[in-house]
Amino acid sequence: MGMGVGQALLVLLAAWVVMPVKDPLLNICMDAKHHKTKPGPEGKLHDQCAPWKDNACCTANTSSEAHKDQSNLYNFNWNHCGVMPPKCKRHFIQDTCLYECSPNLGPWIDQVDSSWRRERILHVPLCKEDCEEWWEDCKDYLTCKENWHKGWNWATGTNRCPWGSMCRPFSNVFPRPKDLCEKIWSNSYKYTTEHRGSGRCIQMWFDPAQGNPNVVVAKYYAWKKRSSPASMKNTTLETDEAVCALPWPVLVLLPLALVMLPEGARGCGSLILALVFDRYVATCYLWKYSSILTSARTAEIGLAALCRCALPTVPPFVALKGLPFCQSRVPPSASWLHQDLVKLVCADITFNNWYGFAVAILFLTSDLILIFVSYILIARAILIIASHREHFKALNNCLSCILAVLILDTPMVGLSMVHWCGKHASPVVHIFMANIHLLVFHMLNPITYSIKIKQICRGILGVLLPGCPGMRQGQVTAVGRDQG
Repeated sequence: MGMGVGQALLVLLAAWVVMPVKDPLLNICMDAKHHKTKPGPEGKLHDQCAPWKDNACCTANTSSEAHKDQSNLYNFNWNHCGVMPPKCKRHFIQDTCLYECSPNLGPWIDQVDSSWRRERILHVPLCKEDCEEWWEDCKDYLTCKENWHKGWNWATGTNRCPWGSMCRPFSNVFPRPKDLCEKIWSNSYKYTTEHRGSGRCIQMWFDPAQGNPNVVVAKYYAWKKRSSPASMKNTTLETDEAVCALPWPVLVLLPLALVMLPEGARGCGSLILALVFDRYVATCYLWKYSSILTSARTAEIGLAALCRCALPTVPPFVALKGLPFCQSRVPPSASWLHQDLVKLVCADITFNNWYGFAVAILFLTSDLILIFVSYILIARAILIIASHREHFKALNNCLSCILAVLILDTPMVGLSMVHWCGKHASPVVHIFMANIHLLVFHMLNPITYSIKIKQICRGILGVLLPGCPGMRQGQVTAVGRDQG
């Protein structure tokens, strides 16, 4: 019955784990003139805006207007110095589609005080090819302004060149691709040397059949923004709110589930190994965390860890069932350890002894080796980080997992030593060590994590002290193309 209850609790935990977690910088639309409030599918996006149809911040009407020479979006006329060549115009259309439709610009959204919008984008890292192709296709077209965002003559209701300005070739106004990308929209874009597909720059042009590459880019820069000291004040509160969607149920149910599992499953280090793998991904590949550890993959890892722990405990207990017991069938401790049950058998227990020894050595050795290798890789990634503040932050993040490993292995090793070397010790010693093995890990592990990880700590205090002002979750106001 206990094993069934434990499995039921683990299933309940899995339901909590796979609940979606929202990142305030990802998959959002800026608060601007024509943007939707939330991104979603738009099956009829027009022509060059079609790559965003699966998840867009623009409507079909907006995408259609973006392709007109003088659209109703902003009454902006591309042909202010003569007719713009089609090969050049397509880049400005694509720029408009990216600005209006992309839900992956959250890390670069900035606040503005304007009558027609509250947010813009600032310093979006544009891929080298996108910027250079834009400049190459437009270098022979004429323009009268370096900054197209402001300073136009709007007397006729549409943009015209300011009085006294002259139309000059793009190559004179913007001598380099960098000048075009960064100056034309008041630093909305930032020229980079990163290439398409690198995961480090936003692509205006991409093949939707291969997926949207800007999703991974946004995750990477969202991670960098959260890690930078300047942005921690703005992003910590809402990020904590998202992370704290599950801490207290996990904290309460996980120890109960582990206590009710068989002894071998409780003592197995696969659960700790899974936590170490989680820390490795979070430290080395945080910008890809949600794409690596998807809900399905997390469930698979949890199921594999549970099977790896529970299945090896079946053969020795099946073997015990067919063996005769001497007098009493009551184990000396409440934990029903295999080592204690074997002592009650009046038959040859060679198989049980050697099987238990082999499994313990194999599992313990492999777990420790894999955990050690994981932390070597984590340490290597931490040393690459230049800031001492980030060194401390990353090490502090992993310390709770290291303590959990020690809390699990120390009582287990101590209990094994008592059974192998203390056969003539007082029964009180065996009972005491068995109870320590049963209770210490499940009691101290939640405490360790709640102390070391502030999100769990806040989640517990938020449940216990819901009226405390300090426990209220704040909100981050995402901030949005041009200034005003």
